[in-house]
Amino acid sequence: MNIYKREIVTLLIAALAILTAVGFFLNNLQKEKSTVRTDLYTLITPKSYALLQINRPHAFAKYILSQKTEYDIFASNIPSVLLSIIQETPELSSSLLSFNQQGVVLYTHADNRLIRQIEKNTLEKRFHTFTPQQQTKKGITFHYYPDTGNRFFGYFQYNDIWVASYSRKLLEEVASMLTIGTRYLLPQQDSLRKVLDLNVPLNLLLQTDCLPPSVQLNDSISWKIPTGWLAADLFMNEQHLCYSSSLPFYSTTDSLPFHIGDTLAKHLNLYFPQFKVTNQTTTDKNQIYFTGKLIPQ
Repeated sequence: MNIYKREIVTLLIAALAILTAVGFFLNNLQKEKSTVRTDLYTLITPKSYALLQINRPHAFAKYILSQKTEYDIFASNIPSVLLSIIQETPELSSSLLSFNQQGVVLYTHADNRLIRQIEKNTLEKRFHTFTPQQQTKKGITFHYYPDTGNRFFGYFQYNDIWVASYSRKLLEEVASMLTIGTRYLLPQQDSLRKVLDLNVPLNLLLQTDCLPPSVQLNDSISWKIPTGWLAADLFMNEQHLCYSSSLPFYSTTDSLPFHIGDTLAKHLNLYFPQFKVTNQTTTDKNQIYFTGKLIPQ
């Protein structure tokens, strides 16, 4: 009888161990599926005028942000704390920055361990004077670090997503999108991102409203930049920041594409006067292709 009881107990323990292992496996599988399902582009706010996709954060930090002039370019548009997070978090996965009139938002995939690493390596050192304030709305906890100029740097975690910004309004808007399921990704944005080169460190999506409205060749020939969005790949080559992009083009005038390329290069020079912008223009059927370098002056 005692042997029989021991066999029952052994079988129960074995069954419990198997169920625990299966539960652990299914839980991890569910987390992996959640990570795959979560598309950062679906979280962009409706009034974003530019998107910077960081495919390789480590390469971005090591080869681009390590160069002072290149760092200054990004620091002129991106809060330094966000750049510090990218530089000081080697394990950061591909991330997305959206640019809005109210501020810049960083989206990335992160578990609790990685978030703790961001807090320890960057946030606690940068905002060491005060402990972060916490505010919970609709089940999401927001953390806000007081900063200079009466500003607050905030972030929140939702499942596998970590979102950070200086704009409380944008953080709450993204949180609402996550919980309600509202999406603002435009068809043109979705189409353009599918042709981007994910092997380069950075991809840029930019509203064409930010570019010069038209290019004039002479009194009778002109070309207008299409309304919508422009996509570009950004990478380092020979220690220079380079870009590659294209635009739809319809014209029988052979020289117009080169005037368009020169106009866009001059436009970039206005934004980045510390660089000399070189540009090469080629055409293929109904597309104009632009490649160039930003060379420090």
